[in-house]
Amino acid sequence: MAHELEGILSGMRAGLGLQRALYESGSAFLQQAFQDADWFLTVAHNLLRDEMLSAGYTDATKVAQSISLANDHQDVGVLSVFGGERIVDVTQFTPRGHYVNSEGLTRNFKSMMWLLRFDFGLTLATVSDMSPEEAKAVALRNCFECLFCSGIS
Repeated sequence: MAHELEGILSGMRAGLGLQRALYESGSAFLQQAFQDADWFLTVAHNLLRDEMLSAGYTDATKVAQSISLANDHQDVGVLSVFGGERIVDVTQFTPRGHYVNSEGLTRNFKSMMWLLRFDFGLTLATVSDMSPEEAKAVALRNCFECLFCSGIS
């Protein structure tokens, strides 16, 4: 499963790069959506990998702080992302069960937990009627489209 997750995250990050011009030429919240989508995917990818991957289009400090938060496993953390503050129960990142049997399983567990801990809906909307949160969801949806339509894997 880690191999498949690696392919999905690599492909989505590459797809985000292919969409860069669309977001950079858009409104401020579209630009923020692009950066937040990159942050979200970069943190998940780094939690999966055993080496640090560079942040593509987002703040590397924010990525490092988020990884540290996920690895800390203490209480709760607050993250500013996707149009607001998110309270994240980082105790959920504590590996358990068979995921503690190897470093690879532990990394896979943390990456999947990262991907599952955020609430936002993938939506179809036009730019004119999008909220900032919807714009971020569309940025991630566009990554999926690039991943599956262009054969990136």
